[in-house]
Amino acid sequence: MKLAEALFAYAELEIEFGDAMVEAGFGDYTHIGGDHYDCSIEFYNVGNDARMNEAAQRLTFDAGFAKAYVNHKDGWQTHYTWNRREPFKPDRGWRRHMEHDKEPGPSGVIGFSIKKISYWPQSWSGSRLEQDRDAGKIVIVPDPLEIQIDR
Repeated sequence: MKLAEALFAYAELEIEFGDAMVEAGFGDYTHIGGDHYDCSIEFYNVGNDARMNEAAQRLTFDAGFAKAYVNHKDGWQTHYTWNRREPFKPDRGWRRHMEHDKEPGPSGVIGFSIKKISYWPQSWSGSRLEQDRDAGKIVIVPDPLEIQIDR
């Protein structure tokens, strides 16, 4: 396949995917990107009240992705993850809000860290992140718009 053919095929698939996402009720984004290293898709400039319902998650999973990052206009990011070795199962999704540190770190670079999350992911239990939570560096702010998905 020539590069031109691949680019044109991608553009056509992206349009079809976008149309299907609108039909599924998740079309409030301006563009998509992704990373091959974690098999993810990213949705950019997403409305603050947009969440991926089961239909949108299934479309994303069926498109071959293992993760979706939804970048909201207000700075929050919602993460969805699926196990590609198992049949599709909708994900609750968890949100984080990143804030820039006020002071440069040891290298002189101003970094950012998680300050707010929507709930405590079970996989974080027993990690050093619990110390950050206990020290008030991570604050749990429940998502008022969380979509309840039956399991």
